[in-house]
Amino acid sequence: GAWILYDAAHMGGLIAGGEFQRPLKEGADLMTGSTYKSFGGPPSGMVFTNSAELAARLDKIAFPGLTANFDLSRAAAMVIAFLDLLTHGREYAKMCIANAKALAESLHTGGCEVFHVSGKGFTNSQHVALPAATYGGGDTASKLLEKSNLFTSGIGLPLPPVPGDFNAMRLGTQEITRWGMRPENMETIADFFCRLLLKQEKPEKMKSEVIEFRKAFQKLHYIRD
Repeated sequence: GAWILYDAAHMGGLIAGGEFQRPLKEGADLMTGSTYKSFGGPPSGMVFTNSAELAARLDKIAFPGLTANFDLSRAAAMVIAFLDLLTHGREYAKMCIANAKALAESLHTGGCEVFHVSGKGFTNSQHVALPAATYGGGDTASKLLEKSNLFTSGIGLPLPPVPGDFNAMRLGTQEITRWGMRPENMETIADFFCRLLLKQEKPEKMKSEVIEFRKAFQKLHYIRD
């Protein structure tokens, strides 16, 4: 009698672009998702179902059960995000994945360990995961990278724990993809990571290189003119 719910918080943009699995078609009764992250809109959430019965129950729970109103100031931005994905979603999703694959390969080539499942490659989404025990933990490594204007986050993976810290960190390509970066640019980004994490170069010194690299990408892509 249980319902199956698929959490698509991070994958909304890829699902909308047709480049990720379709949970509701594969047996999920419900799918939840975020309107930001890979989706590209203002912070909010979505719930999907193919069941009229579930939809009616959710309506009652959402209003007046849990919410009394909504933030109209986000409506215009939400509409634009949906229109952008309707127009450019597939191209955008493909590039997010292509960039993640290229970044993972370049990190691996540079000597950084990249989490993967044997025989399935490093990633099929916009995410790349790096085991971080060698670097003191995911948060520890992320704070080091932040000093060079490289922003990541600590996460937990099915690996041995790191006391007092996450055992891995997550990299996402959705933001850099929207700024026009492509697979050929991922080698440069991976080199920044490898030099900081493996060669222990000074992050403050590298920051100027990162800023100079970033200057070449000043136009948003995959948006409606």
